[in-house]
Amino acid sequence: MKEKDLILLRDPDAARRDVTRRILSDYATVETVDSIEEARRVLARTAAHAIVARESPDAPDGVAFCRAVHQQWPDLKCVLVAAGGAQSPQIDAFNDHALFRCLLEPVAPEMLSRAVREAVRRYEMDRVQDHVAARAAEIDRAIHGVPYWLFRLRATLGCLAGMVGGSFALCLIAGVLLLLAGIGSFLILYYVKSALGIDIFPDRHLKDILSP
Repeated sequence: MKEKDLILLRDPDAARRDVTRRILSDYATVETVDSIEEARRVLARTAAHAIVARESPDAPDGVAFCRAVHQQWPDLKCVLVAAGGAQSPQIDAFNDHALFRCLLEPVAPEMLSRAVREAVRRYEMDRVQDHVAARAAEIDRAIHGVPYWLFRLRATLGCLAGMVGGSFALCLIAGVLLLLAGIGSFLILYYVKSALGIDIFPDRHLKDILSP
């Protein structure tokens, strides 16, 4: 069974934080943090998939918090629930990839859950793409780690070896079949002449023909 994804939650409103925690706990493990230092302590133990940062009128620094998170953990997806006000800081942070989603209060639980699930999915997709890119780079290094002419020479020699080996095997099989066919035909003629009394090889026997 797949373990629940880890979600960090930063919300200065204690009562609302408990509600948000219950909403996210249905499909994720939620760790609450109040600062970058607390987030650093949690992320030192285990990797998180996303972080939810909610603003309040008394703490409207959600954009700054998400920027600090992105600076230290660029792979972590940040979902900001903004309290309102000017939206240009959110737009700038989104363009700088510091925000994955920005929601404005009031936010329905279904909308918040959808945004967090999309953030987790994107995090996992990015991890897969990074792994594929790393494997591709490793393959490129293996191919181009030798001079190009040597790589082509190896490929050409491999093809020639396969062709020569296949041709030799076909010739050997054909020769064996022809030899068996000749011996079989000779034996049939010999036994036919013996049965009919026809002397195909006068004054000679099979042992004389076969002997050197």
